[in-house]
Order: sequence, then C-alpha cells, then structure tokens
Amino acid sequence: GLRKSHLIVEQTRSRNELMIGLYGERSKDDFYALEPHKQEIENELNIKFDWREMPTKKSTYIVEVTPNIAFDDASKQQEYFDFIIDRLLRMRTAFLKYLTKWN
Repeated sequence: GLRKSHLIVEQTRSRNELMIGLYGERSKDDFYALEPHKQEIENELNIKFDWREMPTKKSTYIVEVTPNIAFDDASKQQEYFDFIIDRLLRMRTAFLKYLTKWN
C-alpha cells in the first residue's frame, strides 16, 4: 500500500532518541496526500508528529520522536520492542486509510 514511502525506525544513540514514522525517499506524493489530513491522523493516533517536508530535498518524513530512550538497559528491550511494533502497525493503518484514496 505504501508504494512511494516506507515505515522507518531509527535510533539516535547520541541523543537517546527513537524516531518512528513514514519516510518518502524519492517522492513527496504520499506526504502531500497525508498533509491535509494531519489533524485527523494525529487525533486518531493520539500522536503529535513532526511533519518534515524538507523543501530542498526529494525526501520527506512524518515522524514521532521519543526522547530519553535507555538503549543499553536490557530490562527495557521488550518494552521498547512492543512500543515500536504497536506504533508501526497503528501508523500503517492510519496512513493507508488516506493513501489508498490516492494510489
């Protein structure tokens, strides 16, 4: 369903951040299809996204950044894994609802 974008999970250990969202690598089509529904998507998921159009690049991001992740704490690994899977599945469902109208 996400032909022009894909879901991503990135960790930034230097800032202890986890970034989960949608990345449009060589096209902004999905970003532009989703942007008019920004409020609906954020309300449905109860997530405040960082909508990064990046005007000087061909790529875009729609991401949730979670700070204060203790990547080296083994006791938290299952919690983080469950969080990531939950977020990806919920994002996929919400984004596809709007993208299938355009693809």
